[in-house]
Amino acid sequence: MDIRRFVHSSFGLSVLCFVRTLAFEGWSGFWRRLYSRSLIDTDASGVLSSTGDRNEDCVKASAEHGETVGVSILLIVTGKVVSSTACIEAVRSQVTQAHFDLFLVQFHNAHLRWSYLPDSTGLNEVPLPEFSIEADLLAHDAPWLSSDVVVLLEDTVVVQPDWLGALVHTFERYERAGVVGCQVLYSNGKMECAPSQDWDCSRGALSSDPRHSRNTFVTDADQICGDVFAVRRELFSGIGSLQAVLTSSLVRCRELIRLARLEGYLVIYQPEAKAVLMNQGLSGNAGLDDRDWLSRGSHSGPDTDIDSGLAEGLLDRIPGRLQVLVVDKYMVRPDRDSGSLRLENILRLLRELECDVTFAALNLEAPEPYVSRLQLLGVQVLCRPFFSSVKKYMEKSGHCFDVVILCRADVASALMSTAKRFCKNAQVVFDTVDLHYLREFRLADLRKDRLSRLLAELRRGQELSLIAQADKTFVVSPAEERLLAREAPLANVRVVSNIHNVYGRRRSFSDRRDLLFIGNFVHPPNVDAVCWFAEEVFPLVLTRRPEIKLLVIGSQAPRKILAQQSSNIEVKGFVPDVVPYFTHCRLSVAPLRYGAGVKGKVNQSLAHGLPVVATSVAAEGMFLEDGVSVLVGDDPARFADQVLRAYSDEALWTQLSDAGLAVMQEHFGFASARRVLAELV
Repeated sequence: MDIRRFVHSSFGLSVLCFVRTLAFEGWSGFWRRLYSRSLIDTDASGVLSSTGDRNEDCVKASAEHGETVGVSILLIVTGKVVSSTACIEAVRSQVTQAHFDLFLVQFHNAHLRWSYLPDSTGLNEVPLPEFSIEADLLAHDAPWLSSDVVVLLEDTVVVQPDWLGALVHTFERYERAGVVGCQVLYSNGKMECAPSQDWDCSRGALSSDPRHSRNTFVTDADQICGDVFAVRRELFSGIGSLQAVLTSSLVRCRELIRLARLEGYLVIYQPEAKAVLMNQGLSGNAGLDDRDWLSRGSHSGPDTDIDSGLAEGLLDRIPGRLQVLVVDKYMVRPDRDSGSLRLENILRLLRELECDVTFAALNLEAPEPYVSRLQLLGVQVLCRPFFSSVKKYMEKSGHCFDVVILCRADVASALMSTAKRFCKNAQVVFDTVDLHYLREFRLADLRKDRLSRLLAELRRGQELSLIAQADKTFVVSPAEERLLAREAPLANVRVVSNIHNVYGRRRSFSDRRDLLFIGNFVHPPNVDAVCWFAEEVFPLVLTRRPEIKLLVIGSQAPRKILAQQSSNIEVKGFVPDVVPYFTHCRLSVAPLRYGAGVKGKVNQSLAHGLPVVATSVAAEGMFLEDGVSVLVGDDPARFADQVLRAYSDEALWTQLSDAGLAVMQEHFGFASARRVLAELV
């Protein structure tokens, strides 16, 4: 086997990864990386956890929405006191800021007496004679038509906690949402029906497991359960006759979905809005033929085995929409590293461009709360135990994708040949995240180490080979684009840089103090940067301003970072909410001596109006000008002088803050990335 084939083989990649980690980080770095991945892997089974283990932040967000949304819940009474009482109590227990009114709609044959209910406070009864309901419910002054959203709920359904908040949040998040369906379960935990499109693409059977990746993300759907769903008032009031709508879940679904399509609205499935059917599903499929559905088309049939292709993969999607598969090395964790924040925003933009997006971590991990974050964006996440291999999934389902994005060199090396062979209809994109070989060459220059240079040469050959095979290559900075113009002149290279919201400056110069460093310490350049700053730069600062403190934020800090702690250096570790630090500190420091790409720590600081003192490596490719939007220093004395200048000069500090915010607005907002992605799709 020649060296090139060895480098691109799975075994070769593993060996090189091991050697590279030992060479660049030592045994401590190897064990730290292994430990950090084991922490994630132990959480991967979270995809199988109960409803209560789902992303609490997402649930909380749903509950906090709806301040301006009014909801009318039409509870359709069948006459069974036990079920009606359970249904009413479940609705009353909802914790949400949305105002809602509950109306009991019962027909002549329901015979539910108020005296049967343990507590009828706050209930509005709508007694309806059988077959004479058109005039009553379609009146424009009907109280339920004054609400923004109308929920149709049969009393055989018990809604679960945060059900209403999730529904309301969906209408707020998606302006074109017209009808929102729920994840409805039998009492044994299986799904009543899965969301799907009614067009036939022969993609096999649906899964009745509510935890399956095809059933756990927000998506467009034609099939929803008619026993409980929400609809915009405009659509509800546009129905010509409610006689059939209120007596048949099949008809009400069909009619409201037809109206939604006619008016240009979306029909959305919201898996966080959960409900349980009482007295149903003792065998998992009981009553399937007796209940009212929208047509299941070609989707009926038993669940298929794991990795059985599209039956276990793509949810049937709207024809004409681009199917995008994105694979990264690990799960997207935007609160822990800059690359993840960038990728999450890319996925968000792809969804806004109306692409159907499927994401997979190469190891198929599924830690919470990160899976739920993506699913609420409308991204399908492939994970264990429903899938055993990304490569196997691509072999069976790859022909359905229009775009495949492989993130980072190791992922692209593992999957490029599979993507080119089995994703024949797709553009294959290599997203470098940053050019790893550039970073490794800089480390070799810093160390003056033969082994480091050899590994950098191997990485260079690997990445240039991947760039040659890919249809498009993404880099994060114009500097890397210019480098590839020389080293790979035939490559189709586009810049998709970091993507940030720009928050602005929340405190003035005089209300701030201390220095901030933020970075994930699994990334070796961050370890080197803090050690260099603490040992060679910060002592020079303290000789003139001994009151200054350095606050260090970042997960997986090794012992050499913890050893730097003193009365002036505080190592905070992982911090879930970093905003208070951006508003408290007077300066951010980015003392990176080697690296590549665009530095998220610099982006984040500038987006909050926090001026940055950086090395040339940290500031490259970011449209920053020394003395205008950043201060640059590459040796200890110069870096310390720049820190002291900005820390003591309010006029300079304000100028740097204003100019940094302007750079972020112009170059690192969503608009520029949207243009490149729109060209791709």
